[in-house]
Amino acid sequence: MRGSLFTAPRARVLLADDNEMNVKVALGLLEPLHMHIDVAVNGKEAHELARRNHYDLIFMDQMMPVMDGQTSVKLIRGEDDPHLKEVPIVALTANTIPEVRSKCVDCGMTDFLAKPVKPDEIIAITKKWLPVDMIEEEPEGSEVQESAPSDDVPQVEGLSSEDGLRYSGSKDMWVSLLGDYYNMMDVKSQLIRDSISSGDIKRYTVEVHALKNTSRMIGAAELSQEFYELEQLGHAEDVAAIRDRTEGVLSHMASYKEALAPFAVSDVKKQACDPEDIRARLQEIYDAMDSFDLDGADNAMKELDAYEVPDGIKDKIDRLRAYVADVAMEDVMDLVKEIMGEL
Repeated sequence: MRGSLFTAPRARVLLADDNEMNVKVALGLLEPLHMHIDVAVNGKEAHELARRNHYDLIFMDQMMPVMDGQTSVKLIRGEDDPHLKEVPIVALTANTIPEVRSKCVDCGMTDFLAKPVKPDEIIAITKKWLPVDMIEEEPEGSEVQESAPSDDVPQVEGLSSEDGLRYSGSKDMWVSLLGDYYNMMDVKSQLIRDSISSGDIKRYTVEVHALKNTSRMIGAAELSQEFYELEQLGHAEDVAAIRDRTEGVLSHMASYKEALAPFAVSDVKKQACDPEDIRARLQEIYDAMDSFDLDGADNAMKELDAYEVPDGIKDKIDRLRAYVADVAMEDVMDLVKEIMGEL
């Protein structure tokens, strides 16, 4: 049981999180409340959206590319708009130690929600901080129920289906996340390796932090713990230990590929195109990133994903998708130029 059911159809909420799986789950868990929810993929975008729109509640992830959550909140609280100084901002954080909580309070956070988020907790904290006049109670006795156990819940060796269902909220969502996890494994592994090679330890730390959370979301607790340990090495900037231990953890993640592959099967048929169609979408992605038009980049990437691309660039298109999702602007623009040179 998650508590009394309510809706808030007049409420407008901002969710700032760069991790697509986290966003997918949060939107799914909040969907029964019928709120209007905008999504920001980094702290800079969250700040810009908060300035342009009147939000009743903001969920803010702590570790994001381009700008982290604490910096974004400081900017939001520093605006002249009285509403931005008071709007409730809930930190989404996997680090609940007193030091982290203290930093969140100092930058202007209102409350905390531990990641991975649990259905009952995100519902309760939403009701706690939304304005009372936004809440529309359902008839007394109405409740949002946890997903009932099902005999047809998939069993994946090495994963806890119980944990997966608890964090995702439903069997269908968990199965969907298993496919998402499979699709991003190789790309994320390459991003982590690239970060080590380039000496970008900050980005390395953000990437392993994200995998710590998504691994726990699908029920891979042991793997999640290993990514947590890599995250601590990143915070300590222990490059020698990072180089020594990372490949073993990535190999552990890769060991799930065969078991997760069936969940990533797609029935979507790719459409035929010529190189000029691909070039046009790539140019749109480049131009959008150059002007920090994140929605434009996402839309162009979705159109590109609908194309049947030559085998020789498929791996690079996969990397490009990850770079766009991570708002890695320079990487996106460099890779676009590289791909266009091969068409």
